[in-house]
Amino acid sequence: MSLCLGGDISSSLTVETFLFHLTIVLIAAKFLGDLSKRIGIPVVVGELIGGAIIGSYGLGWLTVDPILHLLAQLGLILLLFEIGLETDLKQLIQSGPKALAVSVVGILLPFAGGYFFADYMGLSQMAALLIGGAFSATSIGITLRVLGELEKSKSEEGQIVLGAALIDDVVSLLILGVLTTLISSQAGNQQMDSATLWQTFGLSLAFPIVAFVLGNLFTKPLLLWVENMRIRGALLSFALIMVFGFSWFAVILGSSPIIGAFAAGLILSQTHQSHVIEDRLKPVADLLTPIFFVTTGAVLNIHLLNPFNADNHVLLLMALMASGIAILTKYMSGFMAWGKGLNRNLIGLSMAPRGEVMLIFAQLGMSSAVLNEQWFAVLILVIVITALLTPPLMAKVAKH
Repeated sequence: MSLCLGGDISSSLTVETFLFHLTIVLIAAKFLGDLSKRIGIPVVVGELIGGAIIGSYGLGWLTVDPILHLLAQLGLILLLFEIGLETDLKQLIQSGPKALAVSVVGILLPFAGGYFFADYMGLSQMAALLIGGAFSATSIGITLRVLGELEKSKSEEGQIVLGAALIDDVVSLLILGVLTTLISSQAGNQQMDSATLWQTFGLSLAFPIVAFVLGNLFTKPLLLWVENMRIRGALLSFALIMVFGFSWFAVILGSSPIIGAFAAGLILSQTHQSHVIEDRLKPVADLLTPIFFVTTGAVLNIHLLNPFNADNHVLLLMALMASGIAILTKYMSGFMAWGKGLNRNLIGLSMAPRGEVMLIFAQLGMSSAVLNEQWFAVLILVIVITALLTPPLMAKVAKH
């Protein structure tokens, strides 16, 4: 028995193979994710490791088939939708000039650091831009968790970090949207002059703004109508229709589906049902989003991470250098906050962890062949190193 994939996919995929792949992906995601949480490291790191273990360079149990790839992309879309849904626009607006100053430096310095490091190492301009964009992101999830454990989330430093990290995420996603479009144009052998480049950037910036303004006009009346529907799952279905519809429309306009998903989340975050939608979305996201992380980890060549192989020493040194640049450039942004008694060391280190957004950049680079497997491994190591190293440093400086 086989599933017909249609389109230009010539091979068929048996149901047995697909179900086996899906089963081991979910087992790896939940088992390694739970283990990671128990030992105090980010769940996303565990899901990546789980993918690497069962992937073609590990046990060889998983090859990412076309349907699994589509499910992973749905998981990515839902991840960006959740980020938009959890973004507090009022907090973003009220975070003030201190958070804005920290964010601006926390985007520009890492972007420049990543770009020039990649350029110095001989990568193409597109690859350097992608690595610069990856460096600009902050893992707000890791940061907020650590600040909460340190009882600093409600402090002035915590509020500055929250506002700056939110701005970082928004801008990083805009950069990602632009790079996705540029890479797609490059793959199609389309010429990208400066006018087209600015048009692409303008579209990626304008789409979520226009979608947010227009969406607010129609979403609330539609939501009231949905609330009166008598069928089960009407609210969740409405939210999914919005996220998939906005993602599709973004692609039609020449932008990235993740920009559409993020815009849909921002719109629904302003409704009175935002928390209900967020709660009902969790089971769907908990099923699909880990597939993205595990399948991304599955293409990681774990043999490149073996420190006992002399051939890997250059790569590991590059990963350490890249991690140092990633941490230092974010750390310096903390000194843009002004005010007596502020713990600028804590602010800077709080901006340093990398996570999901950086992983999306890495996956884009690998899937488009802009980055080779060595540089993909370097970015994965940067995520792991910054996610593991910065929390204890934050705990140390928080005491002063």
